[in-house]
Amino acid sequence: MNKLIKGFTLIELMIVVAIMGILASIAYPSYMDHIRKTRRGDAKQTILALQALQERWFFTNNSYTNTLANLGNNTNKTQDGYYSVDIPTANANIRTEFTIRVNAGTGSQAADSACKEFVITQTGAKTATNSANADNTDVCWGK
Repeated sequence: MNKLIKGFTLIELMIVVAIMGILASIAYPSYMDHIRKTRRGDAKQTILALQALQERWFFTNNSYTNTLANLGNNTNKTQDGYYSVDIPTANANIRTEFTIRVNAGTGSQAADSACKEFVITQTGAKTATNSANADNTDVCWGK
């Protein structure tokens, strides 16, 4: 009687490996794009929290601060560390207004070309720019 050997041939195994490689090359960039979009929440949460802290600082000191340490941020990073935070100083003597910038910087979020920078002012105006410095507020802030 003939014994039937069951199993995979090397060709079949190579075809399966090739198909899995193709699927992974398609799925991985989509996965990373989804992760970058999710991490934008870190920027939005931090910038809104800093805006609220600026208003509290103004209520107490009758001026806004241009130092992140005064707002409890000693690292110049967002809560999860994916973005860098900056409060540029227009006029150090008169601080009746503020701007808070959150940049994707050089970390893992640097590849997020759609939302490189988030900005908010004392009026609550929210803007965002992409990697070409073009306005992308609607996409980034979800308007």
